[in-house]
Parts: sequence; structure tokens; C-alpha cells
Amino acid sequence: MTEEEQTCKRSNMASEESEYIDKETNNTQTEEPTRLELKEILVHIKIELSNTVRENNKLANEMAGLRNTIQEQKVELDSLKSSIIRVEKENTALETELNVARKRIDELKKRKLLNFIFSKTT
Repeated sequence: MTEEEQTCKRSNMASEESEYIDKETNNTQTEEPTRLELKEILVHIKIELSNTVRENNKLANEMAGLRNTIQEQKVELDSLKSSIIRVEKENTALETELNVARKRIDELKKRKLLNFIFSKTT
């Protein structure tokens, strides 16, 4: 390419770029919202923000209620665990007592049998 062609090409590119920028500027200017539209947008944002805050407060209250419920259930669970331990100890004591009673019954049966056998032989 000659220097003249390059200059001409650069000039064409520059003018195309300039036209593009002008079109973008015009499009941007015509697309800008009016004050009324901006006000409506702000009102919408305020409403959404208010709804979000209200929902956040509602969720915070629900969370507090859930925490209280969890705490109550934890206390109840601890109480039930203590009851189970107490009942297990009582059960073990009763099993021991039952085993002792069975042994005594077995001994009494043996003694009665021996007495019966002894009385028959004499």
C-alpha cells in the first residue's frame, strides 16, 4: 500500500469511528429516563427494600422462636436421658434382686426335695 492509500484508509476509519460515537451519544441521550421514570424506579426500590426488611424481621422472629424451641427440646432431652439412666439402674437392681430370689427358690426346692427324699427313706 502506498502512503496515500494508508492515509485515506485511516481517515475513513476515523470518520466511521466518529459517526459511531455520535450515534451512541444520540442513542444514550434518547434512552435516558425522565425524572418521573427515575422517581418511579426509586419508589419501586423503596417498596422492595421495605418488603425485604419486613421479611428479614419476620425471619429473625421465626429464628428466635426456633432457638427457644430447640432450647426447650434440649432441656427435655436431657431430662429424658436422666430418666433413662435412672430406670436402667433400677432395672439392674431389680434383675439382681430377681436372680437372688431365684437362687433362694432353687435352694428351697432342693431342700424340700432333700427333706422329702430323706423322709421317705426313714
